[in-house]
Amino acid sequence: IESIPADIFSEASVATKFTGAFSACVCLESIPYDLMANATAATDIKYMFAGCESVTEIPTGMFVNNGALTNLEYIFYKTGVKKLSKGTFEGLSGVKTIGAVFQDCLSLSEIEEGVFDGLTSAKSFRYCFADCTALRTIPEGLLRNLILAYVFTYMFHNTALESVPAGLFKDARDYSSADFTYMFSE
Repeated sequence: IESIPADIFSEASVATKFTGAFSACVCLESIPYDLMANATAATDIKYMFAGCESVTEIPTGMFVNNGALTNLEYIFYKTGVKKLSKGTFEGLSGVKTIGAVFQDCLSLSEIEEGVFDGLTSAKSFRYCFADCTALRTIPEGLLRNLILAYVFTYMFHNTALESVPAGLFKDARDYSSADFTYMFSE
């Protein structure tokens, strides 16, 4: 498909599973900002846009009504996203797993500070930016206020990072359980 009608889920207020709903729609170029506005019971949107290579932008605030979500794994995997803006994950305080959410986004080159604001329950960021080969810098406040986060396995594996901000983990609290395995490996 090339486009998504903005009101496609307007009557889906009790639907919970949206896994892979638009996965591999390689001709899809944009996501309506209010696509999930009425899907207030959604709990699972894994792989929702995975492989949508022509999607270059994620609308900010598109999940503000989706507080029941718990897992975002692979949601934007292998898309053409170029920039991540503050507000992308606003309203998602129940999400615990952010694994591989942007893995293989080969055009991703810019991340605004505060992009993960709202993900206050997030614990796992494994493979989050793995293989984002255009990613050269990350903001110091990327993980700010994520005091429950402790799994960072392969988070920046095979990126083009030139440096790592000194305060990247300043808000992390549970170092006894932290897993940094291959976090910055090439």
